[in-house]
Amino acid sequence: MFKKEQKEKFSFRKYKNGRTDSKLIGATVLAVGIGLSVGANAVQADVVSSNNSSATLVSDTAKVSSASSATFRDDENPSNVVKVDAILDKDVAEPTKANKSVGESDGADVLNLKAEATVNYKLDSDGSVLKSEKVQLGSGTVTTPYDKKGLAYDTDGKNYRESVVEKTGSSLSDATGKEKQIKANGKTYEYVRSELEGTNSFNYDKTKFNNIEAAVSPEGLQNKAGEVDYTKLTGKVYIVEETADGQYGKYVVADSVANQDVAVATWKNGLSTAKDFTKENVTLKSGDSILVLDKDTYAVGSNAKKHIKKIEINRIETEPIPPATGYATVKGERLLSDGTIINYAIGTVSSDGIISSGTKFKDSSSDYELGTGDDTEELLEDGAFLKFDTNDKIKIKTIPLRNVNKISQTFNVHPVDSETHLAPEKSTLSDHLRDINSLYLDIANMFEKSTFGSNDYRRNLRKEAGKVSTYIEETANFVRNNGIKFGLVNKELVFYHQDKSKLDELRDKIKNTRNVLNGLSSKLEGSIHDKTLDPEANVSYEGELTYDSSNPLLLTGNLNFSYQRYFGGSAGEKVTETIVYDDDIEVDNYWTNGKVTISKDKKSIVLSDSSTKEANAERTETTSSITYTPKEVLSVVRAYKVVAEGTATVNHYYVETPEFTGGVVPLAPPVVEIPEFNGGVNPIKPPVLEVPELDIPVIPMEEMSDPRPVEKPKPKPKPKEDVTIIPADFSKVEESRVKEELKPVAETPRLEPKQEVVAPQEEKAMLPNTGTKDSSSLTWLGLIGLSAVLGISKLKKTRL
Repeated sequence: MFKKEQKEKFSFRKYKNGRTDSKLIGATVLAVGIGLSVGANAVQADVVSSNNSSATLVSDTAKVSSASSATFRDDENPSNVVKVDAILDKDVAEPTKANKSVGESDGADVLNLKAEATVNYKLDSDGSVLKSEKVQLGSGTVTTPYDKKGLAYDTDGKNYRESVVEKTGSSLSDATGKEKQIKANGKTYEYVRSELEGTNSFNYDKTKFNNIEAAVSPEGLQNKAGEVDYTKLTGKVYIVEETADGQYGKYVVADSVANQDVAVATWKNGLSTAKDFTKENVTLKSGDSILVLDKDTYAVGSNAKKHIKKIEINRIETEPIPPATGYATVKGERLLSDGTIINYAIGTVSSDGIISSGTKFKDSSSDYELGTGDDTEELLEDGAFLKFDTNDKIKIKTIPLRNVNKISQTFNVHPVDSETHLAPEKSTLSDHLRDINSLYLDIANMFEKSTFGSNDYRRNLRKEAGKVSTYIEETANFVRNNGIKFGLVNKELVFYHQDKSKLDELRDKIKNTRNVLNGLSSKLEGSIHDKTLDPEANVSYEGELTYDSSNPLLLTGNLNFSYQRYFGGSAGEKVTETIVYDDDIEVDNYWTNGKVTISKDKKSIVLSDSSTKEANAERTETTSSITYTPKEVLSVVRAYKVVAEGTATVNHYYVETPEFTGGVVPLAPPVVEIPEFNGGVNPIKPPVLEVPELDIPVIPMEEMSDPRPVEKPKPKPKPKEDVTIIPADFSKVEESRVKEELKPVAETPRLEPKQEVVAPQEEKAMLPNTGTKDSSSLTWLGLIGLSAVLGISKLKKTRL
């Protein structure tokens, strides 16, 4: 089990007023600095959640919010970071899918669609469009239930189940939009025939993928369990990761995908050359398929250990120790650690050099600050480079000193804090130059802060010490003004220029920083109290140091330290420690606190912690460690197919209706206005007279003078007009006159219109008998007229 180990050590206790009052005096190491006390405990970052609080362990992966996400940050290298959606507690089963379709769905997406057809009214002769219009045929929806489960369910995308399609409305046919007669361009057209073009009349609402808008549908691609039917994928298959709900990252294209494992493997294998899923990189076509991946990350613990060490403490008083004073002197040369002040390499880019042709260079661009949005990358083919290695540079070190007069304390002299710098990938030009020249800055800082003397002396010293910072800034301006680039090559900070002579000048300028403080001296003094050792103990220092650039270790002179303890002596105490337990204990759960160490490949994370508690003459030392392994699970959560835009068209063909140009024949004859007279009754039709046959010689037509006015020929009506034509020989009139009998009329009636079409008879109107001449004259006039008519009639018959 364990073995007992016994150790002896001595500590101090306070002796006062002749009484013995035992007291353990804490730590045995006093950290002293010039004007500064330095703590020895390391700061641990632990593991933090998304809101910067302590990370929590997850006991169930069915539905975990993004609040459980955690960030591991390496305590030694803060730029080395691992983020996961969750940290699993002990014995928690790992997830097998990023999002599962179990239980009730968490919602439904509704995709609207509508059916439209373009109706064209065309001229049958040449196919020209007389007019066109859109006709609404129907509408519908594609409703797809979805799940939001698993890790980071509230920020991840959706896992689709089987879609339900509903469509309403009329089907497309040749009757769609049909009209028997249309008017266009001021003309009338009659329907002839119809024809259909295309049958897909449904258009889908657009779905957004980053800045891509496309008509896609999930219908028929998922079953009720949320599994994709890979046999229905067509065209090019775009496999894209959904980084957050509605946000898409890199994509890979495949000709076909047989199952989820193939989809995940294809995406991972193509990730090194994958591009962003944006319209600048993607052209979707009808029939193409889209597979959406969801990635969940988590950490699994293992090798959890806790070690307990219990120590029994036994204290025995010793004889008092009188008040003591100790002294020590440190030469200025001992203040610097081993190493090199400036370590650099300069050369040209070549195939076999330190930096070879084709090496990637990350340029900080015009702001000379890495890690910002304007950083660019290029491949170095020629030119020159200059780089500095600051890993082995000389620093002002911490010096242990042992006092005299039997005082066994150790003093760690650390005159000043060394200049720090950011990680290379976030460094600025000024950061890097200060890192290269940090030793000179440290010495200037020490001279400025610890000097004593008159105000003018201190003011002048601060001015001289500040020249180092001024010179470094001048060097930075030299870099900018000469177009020297500053960036990263293989995670190392370098300067780059086509002209090597510019880099030679820069190197010499940086090396010359050594001479800025040359000859500067500073009188130093100060004191520091550390009550963790002894409330009455005091450490003071005084001396003078001079900066000499010709000296390899730069500083000459001495610093004198003295240790004093007042108010009587102190009694000693002999302490015996015995280890009573030293073994590992069983671990029931995991934890997320402690120092974080992340491997370079980020495949392993170790949390370690230690603590000490002392009570009832027993000290308990606890050390613990646990290893976390980051993992991920990738799943296909949705599938879409790119659908074609609806192209249904109905073409109706028409012919022009002929225009009637012969006038319109009225259905009723015009009303003849007969003037009023007093000479007797004028019948509607003349009486039939018994006329004896006369032998009238036939007069040739060319010699005959027709007293009747010459009638203008009337245009022949079109065949479609139903018009009755009365011959010029009035034969029909004569027949009707023989058959009709004369009927006296009491008064002149207005002729009622008849629903028949007759030719106008204006030339046949009979002159009324006005009574101004005797009846014999009328009789002769009638005989002469009748004879002429009979003669003309006989002549026509003879010719016929």
